[in-house]
Amino acid sequence: MYIQELINSPLVGGVIAGIFTLATGWFAIRVFKLQKRDEKVNAAISILFEIRDAEDKAKIVSEKLHTDNTSDLPSILPTNSWRKYSHLFAKDFEDELKLINSFYNSCGIIEDLVNRQNNYFWIATEERARVVQNKLADIHLEYQRELQTTGSDFEVANKATKEKFDRERAGITNFSQEGSNYAPMKTATGLKFQIANFQNITTTTCGAKLKKLSE
Repeated sequence: MYIQELINSPLVGGVIAGIFTLATGWFAIRVFKLQKRDEKVNAAISILFEIRDAEDKAKIVSEKLHTDNTSDLPSILPTNSWRKYSHLFAKDFEDELKLINSFYNSCGIIEDLVNRQNNYFWIATEERARVVQNKLADIHLEYQRELQTTGSDFEVANKATKEKFDRERAGITNFSQEGSNYAPMKTATGLKFQIANFQNITTTTCGAKLKKLSE
């Protein structure tokens, strides 16, 4: 009975309530820290994957530019996870923040130039197809008008007309199948400059830190 009275006393009840409150608070803080840690690990994985992919795509762009093939260039930075999660790593990358920011800025510039270059290619391709169709229609109409149905030598004349039509059609077809398209040199020059100065970071201490944080 004494123990029961002691438990029911306001003093002991307050102590028990305090302990319960502290335990609840500790548990909530523990859960919060674990959630933040998981968020940080997942963010590090996303950023590391993004950086590796950007470095691989930059290599492909470099190889295509080296052979003067500027069509259908790959996207180098479809998303920017660093912009979303950088606040989680302020203390981890105090010395490398400038390097990471520079990397993503460079990727952003290259991505913009790649999109412009690809747009030029498709715009030029569509315009070329339109011109080719119009020219084919024109020479076909001209061929029909020049065909003769009367006269002593109309068969000879029609043969010459047909040969002329075939030559013009072949020339237009060859034009439509050419691999080169117009694009301003400024865009290609900008791309070559950015790629030449592109710096990989997965092989640096910054990359090593990211790998460790992603584990």
